[in-house]
Amino acid sequence: MRLDLNVFAAGNTNEIIPPELLSRFDTKLYFPPYCFREFVSVCRGYLSRYENVPEDIADYIGVQTWQHLDKDVRTARGIVRRLRESSTNDVDRVVGFLRK
Repeated sequence: MRLDLNVFAAGNTNEIIPPELLSRFDTKLYFPPYCFREFVSVCRGYLSRYENVPEDIADYIGVQTWQHLDKDVRTARGIVRRLRESSTNDVDRVVGFLRK
C-alpha cells in the first residue's frame, strides 16, 4: 500500500535533530527573530484579539516583555494571565515578580 501524504514538522531549532532525520525533509523554512517593532505589533495583535486586552496595555506588555524578560510572545501571554487588572501598574507588578 502507498499513501499520498505530506509530513510537516516544526521546532524552535534544528540543532539537535539528527542529520539522518533532517535530511528526509525536502524543504526547510527558517524565520528570523522578530525585531522590537514587530514583537510589539505581534503582542498587540495577539493579546488584544485573543486575551481581550486593550491595545495600549498590550503594547506596554510587549515593550516590558522585550526589555525586561525575553522576546517570546508566550511570556507576554503569561503576563496577561497573571494580571488582576488591565493597568500599567499591574503589568509592572507581574514583570517585577517574573524577573526574580
